[in-house]
Amino acid sequence: MHSIMKSKPFKGFPLWAAAFWLLVWEALARLVDQSLLLVSPLTAAHRLLQLMGEASFWQSVAYSLTHILMGFLLGALLGVSFAILSYRFRWMEQLLMPLTATVKAIPVASFVILALLWVTKHNLSTLISLLLGFPVIYSNALTGLKSTDSQLIEMSRLFRVPFGKQLRALYLPSLAPYLHSGLSIAIGLCWKSGIAAEVIGTPRGSIGERLYNSKIYLETADLFAWTMTVVLLSVVCEKLLKLFLSCLEKWLKKPAVPKEASKEAQPALLRAEASKALPSETLNLTDLHAAFEGKEVIGGLSFSVETGRRYVISGPSGSGKTTLLRVLMGLLKPRSGDASDFTKKQPSVVFQEDRLLSWMNAAQNLRYVADIAPGEANALLMRLGIEEESLSQPVSEYSGGMKRRVAIARALIAGYEILYLDEPYKGLDEQTRKQVQAVVEELSAGRTLFLVTHDLREAEGYLPLSLTPPAAPEIAG
Repeated sequence: MHSIMKSKPFKGFPLWAAAFWLLVWEALARLVDQSLLLVSPLTAAHRLLQLMGEASFWQSVAYSLTHILMGFLLGALLGVSFAILSYRFRWMEQLLMPLTATVKAIPVASFVILALLWVTKHNLSTLISLLLGFPVIYSNALTGLKSTDSQLIEMSRLFRVPFGKQLRALYLPSLAPYLHSGLSIAIGLCWKSGIAAEVIGTPRGSIGERLYNSKIYLETADLFAWTMTVVLLSVVCEKLLKLFLSCLEKWLKKPAVPKEASKEAQPALLRAEASKALPSETLNLTDLHAAFEGKEVIGGLSFSVETGRRYVISGPSGSGKTTLLRVLMGLLKPRSGDASDFTKKQPSVVFQEDRLLSWMNAAQNLRYVADIAPGEANALLMRLGIEEESLSQPVSEYSGGMKRRVAIARALIAGYEILYLDEPYKGLDEQTRKQVQAVVEELSAGRTLFLVTHDLREAEGYLPLSLTPPAAPEIAG
């Protein structure tokens, strides 16, 4: 997951560099010594101050600011919207490829001339800003969406997290840095292209018209003063945008401070779930063939299990233990065979990977998959040995063993009919492992449980399910 951008929104250029180029400008003005060709920085600044005292100056600023920002906002809205559609539908991305490539390649002047055939000159800068900003925002937003961790997406779908919650907690934090970059670039392009459109179309009352008139009437000081105005407006808009986006990113990734919880508290949701009596039935797996990375690792596997019991899946490395779990949970389509008895049951899982939302605290990770109060989430976490002082920290600051316990707590807190544990206790010391396993077995009592482990101590009291090793070379399952 991408980290929040650390740069301060109003961090400017080094003062010595700005002073250097102002001195170069002043030296060139003195060298040319022709105010008709080049005025000094002081002359341009003085003229700008004079213009700022005129009502027409602010009217022109308001006109251009309104029209260009309107185009920018429309470009941002369409860019993000079409990026979402392209992310969901491959054909939409392919359909837009020629359009975005063409928009990027055509010169601004050509766009402006063509646009004058379609719209009035008063709407010209809005249309041009939209056209130039759209492909940049679209491309960055699409890249951001594609960068969303696929394992977290899979985890969210398995735990049946509503899309609205996924959007807020998963997609937006991933999208934010890319959108931040795209919008910052686009707003500069919108100002450049929008003003260029106004210079060509010369709509009455715009900055572009004032620039054009300054050039026609050889008012060089005015030309430089209006150019400085455009630069200042562009910089201020960009800085304000960066400030807003930086605040938004921090808000999206800000962990909440959890409520206090008693170490002896038993989450009410877990008590209710554990008390539910599930009907006993037989689940059958028939002639399963499944592949990992294109190579078959499970061939012709069949077995039957009784619900409400605990099973351990054993076999050497490469025998397809994790692949089997993925088939049973419905995450992997088998080549052949029938696993429907399992896939129709609500699963919960501890993956081999922790798959946590790293910028959230532990309670937030649990609440991401279950509608529970923070106190209930913290009670379970503390039963698994997470210290109270660590509850307010994002899980990115946790040790490997602490992250593992958060992943176990998440699996226990979610409603399920079958619990799948894929090497759940790796990274835990012996004492902690016994403590955590006791909680798991207590809270999953009466439910069907499948455990994958290489440590026989973790499988005491479990019924064995053995996998036949594949004939092909060993592949990590």
